[in-house]
Amino acid sequence: ILAASFAATRCLIDTHGRASVTELAAAAGISRRTWHRYFPAKEDLLRPLLRDATDTLLESFAARDASEDVYVAFIAAFATAAGGMFTQRTRELMPIVFASASLTAVLDSETLRTAPRLRPHLARFLDRDGDDPTVVGLATVLLALALSALRDAAGSGSDPAALLAERVQALGLTQSTLPESA
Repeated sequence: ILAASFAATRCLIDTHGRASVTELAAAAGISRRTWHRYFPAKEDLLRPLLRDATDTLLESFAARDASEDVYVAFIAAFATAAGGMFTQRTRELMPIVFASASLTAVLDSETLRTAPRLRPHLARFLDRDGDDPTVVGLATVLLALALSALRDAAGSGSDPAALLAERVQALGLTQSTLPESA
């Protein structure tokens, strides 16, 4: 399914978001019937790709040293998931996603699913419980900032990780600015 998602996404990018389901299925090398089994709606073609990017983000973040500033570590993990070998795909895909309300809704939905998975990793950095309000709030803030960076990068062609770093810096966010544990 992931391979079909990648191939169909490439077709979506190449057609500037205008590919039909028939074209997407052909690009993925599957029949329309199989397409609809994998992707009930056309927009669902993004879910496996986004989940793969989320897994990359979380794996990279989990591999960071917990003594590192949590914001620096998150930005580096985000750079791994949205940049590096994924930079071109991110730059080509995000304008298409943000030009479509239904594709944006899929991105938002997948981002919401990421928050609970991010919290245990944040808790390790902050030496707190994953249900601590600071951890829950920080997961929300970081993911909102990441979405904002992706949206602005889509419009400007800029590096989304650099935009995320600028936002964190502009807000004056550092590990020392986090509230004390209750």
